[in-house]
Amino acid sequence: MATASGCSGGCMPDRPTVSRELLATVPIALVGGVLHFAFEWAGGWPPLAVFAAVNESVWEHLKIAFWPAAAWALGEAAVLRCGGAAFWGARGVGLFAIPLLIALVFYAYTAVLGHHVLGIDLALFVAAIAAGQTLSAALIGAARASRAVRVAGCALLVVQLAAFASLTYAPPDLVLFDAPSASAWTLSAK
Repeated sequence: MATASGCSGGCMPDRPTVSRELLATVPIALVGGVLHFAFEWAGGWPPLAVFAAVNESVWEHLKIAFWPAAAWALGEAAVLRCGGAAFWGARGVGLFAIPLLIALVFYAYTAVLGHHVLGIDLALFVAAIAAGQTLSAALIGAARASRAVRVAGCALLVVQLAAFASLTYAPPDLVLFDAPSASAWTLSAK
């Protein structure tokens, strides 16, 4: 049973291992790579659109980083028997950092260069996942100590889950959701 600290018995050390979280970057990024193509491979099956990229918009690339990292956290919570507010508060902040970093750095570097570069995009994807994982590990102690961190992180997590689960089906008219005309597949006509 989880305690108020967010973990039962010896689930997480007082000082979480950043190395374990950095290693998690590899499977998270690989699953994100698969999700990049999964919707197309599945013939455009609408239920898969919650998790897989339906076009080449920035939003869809944020989604394919978020879901594998969220799944990793869920698996980690189950295996380590963690799942309290401290764990999910720290994960909520880390999971928010991933798409935030991707979007900010992507728009910044493309504003400077005038176009995107696939190699930079791929490196950014992996680096943002690593940063989010590291931030989550670093914040678990702060989340145990601070109710504000727990509440804010859990609120961020709920908002992200709702947004990533729904906005692919009803994208707002924002540049973040605009797919280049070269996108091969789509869920809805915008």
